[in-house]
Parts: sequence; C-alpha cells; structure tokens
Amino acid sequence: MNVGPIPVETWPDGPPFSGDAAMQPLSGTLSGAAPQTPDDWHWQLALHALEAGAEWATDFTQATQLTALDAPLNIRQADGQMRVLLRLQVAQLAAAERAHAVEATRIVCLRRRAGVGAELIARPLQGPMLIPAGARWLAWLLAGRAELQGRDARWPLPVDRPMWLPHVPGRRWRLDGGGEVLLLRIDEPGEPTTTLDIRD
Repeated sequence: MNVGPIPVETWPDGPPFSGDAAMQPLSGTLSGAAPQTPDDWHWQLALHALEAGAEWATDFTQATQLTALDAPLNIRQADGQMRVLLRLQVAQLAAAERAHAVEATRIVCLRRRAGVGAELIARPLQGPMLIPAGARWLAWLLAGRAELQGRDARWPLPVDRPMWLPHVPGRRWRLDGGGEVLLLRIDEPGEPTTTLDIRD
C-alpha cells in the first residue's frame, strides 16, 4: 500500500504576512530522523515574511540559498553593490549579504552543513516533471494545481502547504500540473546529486 504526501506540520496553514516575522524553522537529518538536539541538524529550512522596506541578513556561516515567493529582492553585497533577485529565482548568499524587500514578500531560506547535498528549486510547473530517486523531496505548490503520480496511485497536492513526498528507495515519482512549485531536494548519503527531468 502506498502512503501519499505527508503535510509539514511545522508550518501552519496560511502563514501571517507580517513584517520580519519568521516561522518555526524546519530542521532535518540525512537519515530522515528528527534532530535530537537544536544543533543536531544537517539542513534547515525557514520561512520569513518581510514587509516593504524590511531588511534580512544572513548572519550565519553555513551555506545558504534564498528565494523570494511574492516579489523581487535587492541583495546588498559586502562591497556595497546591489543585485536584484527575481521572484522564484534561487541564489546562493554570502554571510555578509543582506536582502532588502522593495515590496512585501515571503522568503524561503535553506541552510546546510558542509558536505550536505541539499538544494532549493523554484520554478513554473508546466506539464509533467519526473522526481528522481536517490533523494528525499519536499514539494510546496505555491499556485495552480498539481498531482503526484506513482505506478498505481495519484494524489492531488494542496496549494500553499508544504508536503513531504513519499520516500520509497529506488522509486521515481511524476509531478504533473500547472502553476508554480518550490521543491527541496535532500540527497541520500552516498548517492550522487539528483537532477530533475522536465518533460515539457
């Protein structure tokens, strides 16, 4: 019997759209087990809501990826130069860089320990996408509709609610639909980095 996608209960439905507020970070280990202590994590995912004009700083040393869900961001670099991070564009940030919200937006930040294979992927969903084996996957349908498909089962994904995809060793899944999706890929220990297979 297949078990379908599992909700990420750490983030409640409908996160508040308020200034510089952070939701409870979602932390995990490569084994899939929950961390035993606050520092016992290999990767950490956090959602922040920024009001227009708010700044957010990367004041940590772990490798960090960032994407904006609702509006572009200005990224102020250590040398004072500014670069624009478009909506749903994923960027690698340096520790001294700061994100400035021109408009109100939610941002998702991924921190990962050295040597951990994890990646944020934000993109339009236009037709089928194959989700490869060899990794654990979280899918967050931001807008539109999507269905997770296996050999003998189908599950619709809810909008604006992060979901863990079923983890079956060696099993690939198919995500089909139209809209926008944010994915978190966490590579299995000892496995090569996986890549998405987009079938337009």
